[in-house]
Amino acid sequence: MLCRTSKPRYAALLSAALAAFTFLFIDDSMLNKSIQNTARPMTTGMKDTLMTLSEDKVIEICQETNRIVAETRDKGMLSKPEEWIQSFPFLNLNCNQLLLSLQEQNGAPDEMIGTTLASQEIIDMPARAFVLDDNLSLRRIAQTFEEKLGKEKIKILVIGGSMTTGGIDVKAPGAVVGKAIAWPRKLEQLLQEKFGEDAVEVVNIALGGAYEETWLERLDVIMSLSPVDIILVESAVNDQNHPEGKVSEWSHQLLNVLMKLPGKPAVMSVELFRLASTVERDANGHCGENKKVVFDPQNSDEPCFYCEHWWYPQTWRNEVVQQNSVARASYRDSVWPSLEQPPLNLCQYWYGLSHPQIGTHVLVASTILFQLLAVLEKQDVLVNLASSEEYLIKLPDADLPKTACLNPITNFRAIQGNPVDAMALPKDDSSCWVFQSDSKDKFGWICEQTMNGLTASLDRMTSKARHTSTADTTDRSDFLRLQHKVQLGSEGKALISRLVSYDERMGDAMVWFSVMISNDDGSMSDANIFEEDPTFTIDSWAKKRQSVPVPFLIELHKQNFKDFMNLTSWDQITEENAPTVLFNIKLLTNTSPQSKKDTRNGIDKFKLVGIVTC
Repeated sequence: MLCRTSKPRYAALLSAALAAFTFLFIDDSMLNKSIQNTARPMTTGMKDTLMTLSEDKVIEICQETNRIVAETRDKGMLSKPEEWIQSFPFLNLNCNQLLLSLQEQNGAPDEMIGTTLASQEIIDMPARAFVLDDNLSLRRIAQTFEEKLGKEKIKILVIGGSMTTGGIDVKAPGAVVGKAIAWPRKLEQLLQEKFGEDAVEVVNIALGGAYEETWLERLDVIMSLSPVDIILVESAVNDQNHPEGKVSEWSHQLLNVLMKLPGKPAVMSVELFRLASTVERDANGHCGENKKVVFDPQNSDEPCFYCEHWWYPQTWRNEVVQQNSVARASYRDSVWPSLEQPPLNLCQYWYGLSHPQIGTHVLVASTILFQLLAVLEKQDVLVNLASSEEYLIKLPDADLPKTACLNPITNFRAIQGNPVDAMALPKDDSSCWVFQSDSKDKFGWICEQTMNGLTASLDRMTSKARHTSTADTTDRSDFLRLQHKVQLGSEGKALISRLVSYDERMGDAMVWFSVMISNDDGSMSDANIFEEDPTFTIDSWAKKRQSVPVPFLIELHKQNFKDFMNLTSWDQITEENAPTVLFNIKLLTNTSPQSKKDTRNGIDKFKLVGIVTC
């Protein structure tokens, strides 16, 4: 069993202040004999020596990793077998595969494009000595271990897409789906097996369809859970839908801001891929003429289809991962290191399409566990580096997209798997808007109507439930409208997140902002707060075959307030005097592809998943 021992000789590092800089000194016995009885500033070579894991140590950590995996799986099969069932025997990663998942010192190339070696040849290589990277994230993890391990709970936050939510494309009989089987939960179980149930908590807020841009728009959700010690980021499965340049840009922005969050969390990029399994139709749809296939001799030469671009997202973001001093756990490199020559049993490592069975989740978790155990082995070195040289790792600047709200003043979110209505809408027939889930626990505020259904609904309404609106005073307008109080921030931004889908029922909605004002005759009316009464139309149908939450930015700061708001500029707004107004959203009928084809029975649908202002 791997365990922490007393501090080795390099713990006797001496530090001295030279001008504004701090340098590390090391015992001469750790280095070349030419450094005898002399304390010298640490060079790159010295640091590499201190960060080297010997071949024997690599094997020891590997064996400990697989022991923990086996014991956790055996206990799980006895207590909750439905969370561990899959269609074929579980695989383990060998020592070299686990080693391949690590990021080597000095940003060694992570891909073997054009190599003459096949993936299987690389995988079967023996374990070797390895220079562990000393990026800022691994230093922060080491500090967390020193400060908290065995003393207080370490908190790990996970963001990702639907694969990380635990969806499964091909479910084994008796197996369950969801976050109970997803790799973040498996990682939590592995870490608790190693360190105890109270040592670690893993919070999984992954969201179906999410990628880096999604999380840039949802920074308020991440910040609401801060401070955390470690943030694990998975996006490679959904990155395959986007161009290389966008993946790199979004990754840089997201990783940069996560590294700078309060509490200075460590950030680790969890690198995956996806396959088409035996489903040639899926490969044809995604790959076109670039469809590839390997045949598994261990499984009756069953075909395994894939697209080469599914392998690339890790490579697209490799440079920005290094620039932002982010750690990386690469399941891709551990099982498919050579792009052109994947292992013949590739589909056993990823049995499914975008959502593999549980065995893959366990293997992904094992790569992260292996890295954390490697950090534990080098904890003293990394802690000394963190305290003495951390300022030398200067994080780059990154311009956040306009859709990012770091200081939200209003925040209503529908959270996948959480049935709590953040807006607490009244449960009556006065409006078509209902907070509910329409797919896989994906909640939101949904209005769905046909023209015939709208007529029937209006017939059921009582006058008590009706509102008055200067925009449209008909029952129809009130029924199709959701109205809720929000505050406006000095940035003058409103982020309206909605589901964008290829579903032909998806239509448009109109948004505006208002307050109730007194009229000359003593009555009250609902008045738009901006000059010229602007409204904003938001669409939710897209031809592209996907269903993902997408933000719609309304730049309110470009609008001028009406006199009754007593505001002449957005700069006047502070946290203390932020105006409270009414957010209005109304479903627009006959705007979906389906209702345009059938104006009476065609459905119009809109799914709101978030309102954020700052």
